[in-house]
Amino acid sequence: RGHFFTNAQFDINPTWRTGADIALTSDDTYLQRYGLSSADTLTNHLFVEGFREDSYAVAQAYHWRGLRLEDDSGNTPIVAPTFDFNAYSEPGVAGGRWRVDANALVLTRTSGTDSRRLSLTTGWELPHIARTGEIYHLYADLQTDAYFSSRVQVPGSAAGDLSSGFSGRAFPRIGLDWRFPFARSGGPLTQILEPVAGIMLAPNGGNPGKISNEDSQDLEFDDTNLLSRNRFTGLDRVEGGKRVYYGLQMAVYGTNGYTDAFIGQSYRLRRDSTFDQRSGLDDHFSDIVGRVNIRPSAPVNLQYRFRLDKDGFSNSRSELSGSIGPRAFKVNVDYGFFDESSGSGEFSNREEIALGFTSQVTPEWSIGASTRRDLEAAEALSHQLFLEYKCDCFTARIDFS
Repeated sequence: RGHFFTNAQFDINPTWRTGADIALTSDDTYLQRYGLSSADTLTNHLFVEGFREDSYAVAQAYHWRGLRLEDDSGNTPIVAPTFDFNAYSEPGVAGGRWRVDANALVLTRTSGTDSRRLSLTTGWELPHIARTGEIYHLYADLQTDAYFSSRVQVPGSAAGDLSSGFSGRAFPRIGLDWRFPFARSGGPLTQILEPVAGIMLAPNGGNPGKISNEDSQDLEFDDTNLLSRNRFTGLDRVEGGKRVYYGLQMAVYGTNGYTDAFIGQSYRLRRDSTFDQRSGLDDHFSDIVGRVNIRPSAPVNLQYRFRLDKDGFSNSRSELSGSIGPRAFKVNVDYGFFDESSGSGEFSNREEIALGFTSQVTPEWSIGASTRRDLEAAEALSHQLFLEYKCDCFTARIDFS
């Protein structure tokens, strides 16, 4: 029994580089049996990528190995190869720029759905700052996709009634983002109040049943993607329909620190069944999402993120993470609450907290300890203690867990 882990990166020239991440093991239980890793999936990744002015290109290959009992290697895809190319033009008339995003993908399973994809998105962007201080961003794009898929379970058809063949779509979008920042200075502090809003117009639907969903399944609606043009994570699913989104950004900046907050919501004219009922996006009004960051000049770093149900304002998800104290003694906290209605339905309510500390005793030596507790089940999950020595060319660490 054994394992082999390595990663490498080589700069070919100032434009191109290549690399690999390799993770191999003799069997599924070896790593956890000997406490070497708690990973439940091993990822192997090869890539070649290039950067030049306003363009980027990459060729990649992925292979995953699932280590859980229920993982089926026949249903685990091999992605080889996948190509991406992204480019912006130089600013033209009135500062407008053209954008091109292209993708080619070959995804294969030994048993299960296979997918071959060609995707091209062309778009035009026009930023503008008005004399009043308002910030506008007008955009329009067209996403064109062609697929050849095998053994696809079409939604609404009988289980086992699989489809194969060509499918495609042409999906246009047009939208406008608007911001109006107000700033006020007083002494060492600057206060900013910034309402944000936007509108996006696109055809309803846009997701034929013959297009298998490979890269857009893991949707987490939060403050980071409220204003996104497509809140799905990949290219296989597009967000159609007409919608508006709005929010408020607030911030206070000091000489050495800041505090900011954001809250927002979106509204669509027509419900979209593409989104799961638990996503917070399937109804006309979305759930309310937001965040608060506290980073004053003192050694304090806190972030709180939340999602509130649009009807009763009940808490669907809360996440708190942060640290307090200098390097000599720093206290860390991580708290998470996830209501069963805020995800895929695979899990019941989850509430967990982790507390710990780290202490940099000398420039080379540090110690730390932590504990993690399941608040739903009212039981401890884990405890850890470590001692570490680190210098420029050598690291040694002892862990007890």
